[in-house]
Amino acid sequence: MVNAALSHVESPGSRGWLGAEEAQDAEKKPLFIADRQHGFADTAHQYMDVALVRCEERYPKDGAYSVLYLVVDRNAQQWREKLDPLHAEYFGPGRGDPLAPVRLEIVDRATDEALQRLMDLGLVSRCTRAARPLWPDSVGESRPQRLSEVEREKVRALRLQAARKLKIARLLGEGDLCEEARSALLEAMLPLGRALAIEGRLPEPADLNEVFLPPLAHRWRDALIPLRLFTSETAAPWKPALDCLSMV
Repeated sequence: MVNAALSHVESPGSRGWLGAEEAQDAEKKPLFIADRQHGFADTAHQYMDVALVRCEERYPKDGAYSVLYLVVDRNAQQWREKLDPLHAEYFGPGRGDPLAPVRLEIVDRATDEALQRLMDLGLVSRCTRAARPLWPDSVGESRPQRLSEVEREKVRALRLQAARKLKIARLLGEGDLCEEARSALLEAMLPLGRALAIEGRLPEPADLNEVFLPPLAHRWRDALIPLRLFTSETAAPWKPALDCLSMV
């Protein structure tokens, strides 16, 4: 568990880790939470205290993986060695989405500020599709803003477009036209994914390849894995995919 992985660790500074009683309480907390990235950030902050400046999850433009980007006050390499076991507890083999691995990067405050200056000068390009703050939580994360009327209307139009495709898919599937039903289901995924992105204030996917990538992947919840399998397996049955899409 998390406590076992970090029980031997001490801060690079003078501060020690949790006391015995706190450690027992931490051990009782379930590791397998719905949002592993937030769980990792909360646990890291619990151990690091003021040494942790910021934690974000960043999503590169190319690739299905994401990166936990931690900014620490100093001693980045030492913290990397000490947080690797925690990262393995949350995202090691069998403990995460194998189709969307989560990597870890730790930099010190000075390096982070230098990178930001280079980006501001146009000497370094930002190559991420999106990012979400994990610690500290942003105001928008804890109290999401309501959608505007224009946004709500766009969501309604996208969901209506997806619903029509699902209706067509059902008719085709029940008529034993399975390949045609599959095509209709695939066509429903992009507008539905765009509606989910708007509702979650995330970047809209440009095509079907981006629909199930992080950070939008989190919005699909329990439908994520079945729908990913459906898109990758041409012989997958149409009815389970239809049921999943109908519940999103």
